[in-house]
Amino acid sequence: MPGGIADTWSKARRFGAAWDLIRRVRPATCLVSVTLPLRRAAEGYARLEAAKAVVVMLSYDEARDDGATEGATLLGA
Repeated sequence: MPGGIADTWSKARRFGAAWDLIRRVRPATCLVSVTLPLRRAAEGYARLEAAKAVVVMLSYDEARDDGATEGATLLGA
């Protein structure tokens, strides 16, 4: 926060504004995520680099492969 307005925004006001924004934007409904087995980690990192996913979860459980090759799931969906 710029120093010039820091005095007018208390901690409670900043938290309130942040929570209001979170409620309006609902980031959990629009963040693209994918779960991949560890053997597909390189693909996960490539997705992050290409901005095709915001969250890549790697799992040791081979059954946790959501099969995503294009597209992905939305967090909270």
